[in-house]
Amino acid sequence: MRLRIDPIIRYSTWKKDYDALVEEILSLVRPSRITLGEYRPAEGLSNHIRARFPESPLIKVNGSLVAEAGKLRYPRECCLEMFSTIIKAIRRRGPKTDIALCKESAEVENG
Repeated sequence: MRLRIDPIIRYSTWKKDYDALVEEILSLVRPSRITLGEYRPAEGLSNHIRARFPESPLIKVNGSLVAEAGKLRYPRECCLEMFSTIIKAIRRRGPKTDIALCKESAEVENG
């Protein structure tokens, strides 16, 4: 069994919430692999969200992202912190679980 945690979104209680998510997942199943992916909307999505859902908290999230190759992404330091935090949570509870990163550069994958 393989699982995917995607999109990972940064907000005020993200560390606690993703730690709880990993704990719940690994208390129920033992996946052979967990793939992680950050929130990475296409650049035009912010305008679409703003037009259709003007009160959406994603508008604030999108404002903190940077453009890269047609997508909006978290700044590298934020991305590394999110992946590192969730990987540590997985390793504490499922040390043999393979972990992969979705659509990330070698620079991010190597930390």
